[in-house]
Order: sequence, then structure tokens, then C-alpha cells
Amino acid sequence: MTPAVMQRLQQLANVFNCIDFQASLYQDKLLVLLNTSQDFLPPPPIAVPLSDGAAGYEFVVEVSAMYALIEALLAQFAHTSQP
Repeated sequence: MTPAVMQRLQQLANVFNCIDFQASLYQDKLLVLLNTSQDFLPPPPIAVPLSDGAAGYEFVVEVSAMYALIEALLAQFAHTSQP
């Protein structure tokens, strides 16, 4: 990995307040594991009925946060087309 890619990975970790991160090359792909303090998609409580709207809203918020993470990853590496 080039120093520029490592710097972008560090910036990405800083954006999401990551405790730490790991990156490795798998085949021709870059695999990034971000250890964040946020728990994305925790299991729902068993005692809450499916008809409860708050649980559905929380799910939508969590999925939106995951999409924001994916968009930040894409923006961070979009202009890097070289290995």
C-alpha cells in the first residue's frame, strides 16, 4: 500500500472516530475493517412487538448511518484508480 492510501485510511478512521482499523489486500480488493464505538444494527429487544414504530424508525436510522459510512468510503477512494 502506498503512503497516500495509508493516509486516506487514517483520515477515514478519524472521520468515524475509530478505535483502530485493519486493512489488507484480498485478491485485487482492499478489505477495510473499522472498529468504531457505534454498534451498527444491534439485535432488537425480544419484548418489543413488531408493530412498534420506534423500533422500525431506529432500524432506518442505523441503515442510514451505514450508507453514510459507505458513501464516505467511496468518496475517500473514488479518485484512486491506481493500485
